[in-house]
Amino acid sequence: MTRNPLRILVTGAGGLLGSELSGALTERGHAVVAMLHHSAAMHRNDGRPLSARPGDGTLPLPGEVAALRGDVRQPGLGLDGASLAEIVRGLDLVIHGAAATGFNLSERVYREMNIGGTANVLALIGQRGRRRSRCCT
Repeated sequence: MTRNPLRILVTGAGGLLGSELSGALTERGHAVVAMLHHSAAMHRNDGRPLSARPGDGTLPLPGEVAALRGDVRQPGLGLDGASLAEIVRGLDLVIHGAAATGFNLSERVYREMNIGGTANVLALIGQRGRRRSRCCT
């Protein structure tokens, strides 16, 4: 358990890396908002399910995962104003892992997801204003 738990948003939390990262962060005592789009469940890389409470627009407690439905392709990540404001206000760190990774997708899909999605995540971070950063242990 870390002394100074962070409140972390992980996009792409339903994917292989995002699920494992969300689990590892919560094991270390951090509070994780796991943003899911297509998948409804998260699994660790060894196949164990990662339990998460449904995201209700509030930040999880340290050592807890809250699964939140969102879409990085949408402004505000597809979240309603109240949920978005609550989450953004309390975040310490954003790990953007959502991406289109298939080899046979159209250029439009890659642009919307990988470029547009990243731009939307950066816009979200910009809404936080200037806060002093903290580092984890």
